[in-house]
Amino acid sequence: MSDHHSPPIFAWIFEHLAKNPTEENKKAALEAWHLMFDFDFWYGDMHCDKALEKLGLARKKPSKEYPEEGERWFYGPEGKDRE
Repeated sequence: MSDHHSPPIFAWIFEHLAKNPTEENKKAALEAWHLMFDFDFWYGDMHCDKALEKLGLARKKPSKEYPEEGERWFYGPEGKDRE
């Protein structure tokens, strides 16, 4: 069963860190990113794509798998993209 309580908590963390995206805050965001995998939810459930983008944990680019859909959000550290 999907976790409905954790996404808003993680979103708050990422949004708070993205207000001042220093290298230190990006490092903290990456640590929080890895902690998320202990919970059962999808990245999009947080609804904080722009904050993740500022922290280097999301980017929009064309999908190789679904090119007809145009740009899509990819999540995770650069080079470890997950749609």
